[in-house]
Amino acid sequence: MKETEQAAGKSGNIGPLRRILWSMPLGWQLSALYTLLLVITLSLVGVLVYTQQQDFLVQDAAMRLEKSAARVMATPVPQSFPDRGGQPDTRDGGSGKPGPGSGDALHLDVLIRGLSGPDVTVAVLDSGGQVITSTQDPSGGTAPVVDAVTPAQAAAVIASGQTMHWVAQRSDGSRYVVVLMSITTELSGEADATANALLVNSTDRLLEQSASLAGADAALNRLGLYLLLGVIGGTIAGLLLGTAFTRAVLRPLDRVADTAEAIAGGDLKRRLQLPAGRNEVARLGKAFDNMVGRLVAALEAQRRFVADASHELRTPLTSLKGLAEILMIGAHGNDSVVIEQSASAINGELERMIRLVTDLLTLSRLDNAGAEGNSDTPPIRRTRMDISATAKAAVTQMGPMAEARGLQLSGQYDKPVWVSGDSGQLKQVILNLLDNALRHTPKGGKVGLSVAVEALPQHDARTLARIEVWDTGTGIDPRDLPHIFERFYRSDVSRTRATGNSGLGLSIVKTIVERHDGTIEVQSAVGAGTRFTIKIPVYQGRAAAEDTVASAMV
Repeated sequence: MKETEQAAGKSGNIGPLRRILWSMPLGWQLSALYTLLLVITLSLVGVLVYTQQQDFLVQDAAMRLEKSAARVMATPVPQSFPDRGGQPDTRDGGSGKPGPGSGDALHLDVLIRGLSGPDVTVAVLDSGGQVITSTQDPSGGTAPVVDAVTPAQAAAVIASGQTMHWVAQRSDGSRYVVVLMSITTELSGEADATANALLVNSTDRLLEQSASLAGADAALNRLGLYLLLGVIGGTIAGLLLGTAFTRAVLRPLDRVADTAEAIAGGDLKRRLQLPAGRNEVARLGKAFDNMVGRLVAALEAQRRFVADASHELRTPLTSLKGLAEILMIGAHGNDSVVIEQSASAINGELERMIRLVTDLLTLSRLDNAGAEGNSDTPPIRRTRMDISATAKAAVTQMGPMAEARGLQLSGQYDKPVWVSGDSGQLKQVILNLLDNALRHTPKGGKVGLSVAVEALPQHDARTLARIEVWDTGTGIDPRDLPHIFERFYRSDVSRTRATGNSGLGLSIVKTIVERHDGTIEVQSAVGAGTRFTIKIPVYQGRAAAEDTVASAMV
């Protein structure tokens, strides 16, 4: 009792998450799982697409600035302003240092004018990252401010000659891309010493371009909106379609539950009858129908068995009660003949009951021994035995009965035919078949038994022992042949009861033969007799195999 309560407590002690899951229909759980996976997948794809597009737009903006600067710097710069008549600017007072009107200033002016735009700011920095000159934005438009450059960044760009770019943000939240690169250009005409000095000096200067990313951000905002709408729409569509698909797939499980409840309520004819298929639900439906069919058949067999057994026991018990009352009330009148007849009848009914009870116990033991995992009844004791010798002993044992009924009983045997089995059970099989043949063969008929080695095709590696019991009796009606191995089945109830047959002998025979990995077949025609054929694998031992092959060759 305590163990039952503990088991019940353990089974009911589940966590809150499992309690919620158990309280929800399986379709809802699967739909929620599909939706969650779909949202995660679409979100990851959206983030990946958004990030890749953002990197592409920034790289494209930086590449356009870099190509524009390379194109402008590749254009030769004159050594003097055109309005000076082609003469170098000397507003430096002859000091030789670059002044506001020198070639250096002209060089910077060309870069700034050629690269500046409505949303582009250009600045020239020295080797320390300090601004020399930059684009003026008096209108306060969208042109970005000049971004600060550290001396380390400036030195790295000058030393490597490569371009560096990054994304910065203004105080108003707008973003811009910054491109930092070395200034390289050539002076046109005959370069004098001052121009050469300016060229050398220009290589230690940096060009910083800053372009607004307002257009790219607008495109990214639209892309983000589209991706968000796509995730929401895809999730809704996936939820609806997934729910419909899940309901369609799980609908057969609802039929399983409804059918099981109907069967439990007593409707044993209910079946799923799902369409044939190879998926798990179709296989479950087929297995469920097969299981229910076998259970119903077993239940019907059990009911019929109990009813037949009760009937078989009630008949001799009623007869015994009547005979006992006759003896008790003295209705026999002390007539010795009546008393002897009553005692003989009582003895006959007792023998029928003993035979019936013995057969029932035999079937019970066989069923228990055949049940998987049953430890109460030991399995059959297989030994190496000569079935021919067993058959000969059975014929000898049944000889007096055949002689008393006026029947001719004969046997034919191959010696030896070795098999692996329980000698007692196999002998009972032969005795039951001979007894059945003798009971259903009229006086003057014949009953025979033969044992031989089955001749199989050469490609079949098996060797079988064939045991046949035949008679020239009344035969079996074709309508009864499919049922003769069923328990308590008798084609002629009055006749078999008169002969003392319990209707269990052939059931015992079939059970024992199948437990020996064998098969049993029957051939019969009304008025032409019956033939039972048993096939059992021969013993696989070396000595037995040599003896069996030798006997088969003789």
